[in-house]
Amino acid sequence: MTRDSHKRFFLGVMIGAVLLLLSPGMSYASEAQRFVNGHWYDGSAFIQRDFFVVDGVFRESWEEDATIVDLGEGWVVPGFGNAHTHGIGNGEYPAESQRFIANGVFYVANPNSIASTSTPARETALVTETVDARFANGGLTCSGGHPIQIFEDTPKADQMAGDAYFIIDDSRMLEDQWAEILSKRPDFLKIYLERSEHHSARKDDPAFYGKRGLDPQLVPNIVERAHASGLRVSAHITSRYDFHSNPSKKQMRVSLHRMGRGS
Repeated sequence: MTRDSHKRFFLGVMIGAVLLLLSPGMSYASEAQRFVNGHWYDGSAFIQRDFFVVDGVFRESWEEDATIVDLGEGWVVPGFGNAHTHGIGNGEYPAESQRFIANGVFYVANPNSIASTSTPARETALVTETVDARFANGGLTCSGGHPIQIFEDTPKADQMAGDAYFIIDDSRMLEDQWAEILSKRPDFLKIYLERSEHHSARKDDPAFYGKRGLDPQLVPNIVERAHASGLRVSAHITSRYDFHSNPSKKQMRVSLHRMGRGS
């Protein structure tokens, strides 16, 4: 596929998604609608055909009257998902949600959110017309670990511990804070591993402030607790050791959301 055809293809996808979003079907009107002149993705290819929407549900056929919605040869795909964004749940959920929807993104996950703002956002997300969102709330890290340094310049920096992150240096701290972590009602759990092969050497070194994470020996306990509470675990990682050679790897199942750049 040429560069120009790539451009036309993705422009067509966006046109199709936006046209669908702007249609009255988003409000689940009782009237039936017939979408014509669209190329619909069926899981393997784009098929040109008509579809009907009745009471907010797609139908392949409908014998009664229906309002025509012309997609203008647009390309229609399922809603996109963004599994790692911090652009949602920051106190302006309706506006944040609309920015994603306008770009065809219907599903998002914030892997480190501020619980005090993501909690009300989670309630708003239950409304049909907003993007579906999942929030991890504050991630688990060590003293001086990533992402503490990010929140130090915020207006409520002194309130971020226990809200935007949890400091877990040993098993006792995990035990003491576990009930509070669960009380924030996270949709999944976020842990931070930052070149954990060097954790012992870096954990008290000021030069690595904001560039370290959990003691890898704590990870099996965290994951076991999370799974017992019905929570998946997402891990921030910055080295091959974090991904492949972590001593806890064989004892846990962690859903890794990304491989970051090493420090």
